[in-house]
Amino acid sequence: PTGNYKNLFGSGSFDYGFNFMITNIWKQHILTNNLSVVFPGHWKLFPEIKIRNTISWIINFEYYVNSFWSVIFQHRIHTSPLPAKEFPSAAKPAFEWSSGAKIDILNNIQMSLGITQNYINHENVPDFGFHVGIKKGF
Repeated sequence: PTGNYKNLFGSGSFDYGFNFMITNIWKQHILTNNLSVVFPGHWKLFPEIKIRNTISWIINFEYYVNSFWSVIFQHRIHTSPLPAKEFPSAAKPAFEWSSGAKIDILNNIQMSLGITQNYINHENVPDFGFHVGIKKGF
C-alpha cells in the first residue's frame, strides 16, 4: 500500500501497472515514446467509489544544445482514475503540451524548468503550470 489514505496521500491499497517505452537517440536528439497503464487498488477511504484504470501516453523530444543544457518538448495524454458518474469534470482526460530546459549546474546536479499548458480539457487540471526540479546523481 502506498501513502497514507487517511490524508488522501495514496489509495491505501496496492496499485500495479505496466510501462512500455521506446527511445531513439541520434546526434543531439532524443525521442521517447512512453505508454503506461495503471491498475489502481481500492480506495480505502471511499470504498463505494470504483477507481478506474488509467492510461498515460507521453511523447518526449529533447535537443542537446551543448554539453551543459538541453531543451525539452512533451505531449501528454492522461486519463483519470475517477469515475465519470461521481466526478464528471475531474474524470475527463488531460491533453497537455510542455516545454522546458534542463541545465547541468555542477557535477551530477541538474536543474530543470518547464511550462505546461492543458490545451483541450480546462476543467480537470490547471490551464498553465510552471515546474522547477533539481536532480542530484551519485
